[in-house]
Amino acid sequence: MRITRILKQDNKLKNLLYSSIKPKSNNLLDFFDKPLSELTTKRPIKDSILGLRETTKDKIVPSKVLKFICYDSMLDKSDFDHLIPHFHHRKFDFDDRAIKFDVIKGRRSSKYGLKSNGNYYLIFPSKEWSTAFYLETLDKQIVGMNFKPKFIDPEGDVENGLAELKSPSSKSSFQDEVLPFSDLPWLKSHLKVSDYINLPDQPTQQDTNDVSELPSHEPLKNTVTIPPIDRRNVVILRNMIPQMTAKELGEKLRDYSLYRVQDRAVWELENKLFIVIFDNPDDARLVVRRFNGKHWKDDPNLPVVFAEVLE
Repeated sequence: MRITRILKQDNKLKNLLYSSIKPKSNNLLDFFDKPLSELTTKRPIKDSILGLRETTKDKIVPSKVLKFICYDSMLDKSDFDHLIPHFHHRKFDFDDRAIKFDVIKGRRSSKYGLKSNGNYYLIFPSKEWSTAFYLETLDKQIVGMNFKPKFIDPEGDVENGLAELKSPSSKSSFQDEVLPFSDLPWLKSHLKVSDYINLPDQPTQQDTNDVSELPSHEPLKNTVTIPPIDRRNVVILRNMIPQMTAKELGEKLRDYSLYRVQDRAVWELENKLFIVIFDNPDDARLVVRRFNGKHWKDDPNLPVVFAEVLE
């Protein structure tokens, strides 16, 4: 009798446990009922300009170009890439492959060795992308200093400077600054400034077999197709020995893949400053590693050569 009573009580307890409806957790269920687009706190790129107005008190006019001043001349694009926070900490919804920009280093004229003047220009495909980058990198540091870029009016300062690479007759608004230089009309007319400022292709001619035989004084326009030259294929060499010539330097570098139009591969400017164009960025980097900061021919009695990739 006692056992029967215990079993009945046990059954009542089981019925109570299994028949009771668990209280609904509104927050939890609402969370899973929402579409994925509503679960993230990241904003779309198209809202970046609105985010700029909400974040900054000053009235900032966005553009597709950011200018950053830093007198460390060794910065390159990878340094700016590292400023972008991890995906989970971003304000805007994009992945690493989506954000694309180019970095151009401002330089002084060949009179001053085409040395960096401390200006870095970050060029984006649109105002929305540049603004998103600006907001994502607020309060970041680069080489020990605060990263505080400024938007530059593309219709004013920067575009005039970049246009100088396309048109020999246009004048840069930067005093004694070239992006990256304006001394060589032929080279600057073919230089690939960035992925977002494309140069027009040159007219073509069917017979291009004797490209290397063209005399140096003969213009290449309307003769052969010259694709835009990537800046990363171009090397600046400074402080060469006084007796060095462009022809001799080209012979010294014959083990590397020089630019296919041979009489356009090596340029001698003033003060023993040389510009060397390669067919690929790998050989350009190899030459920089081989010569930069080393005595010419490894002879301590000869000058120390300085080499860098044109950026």
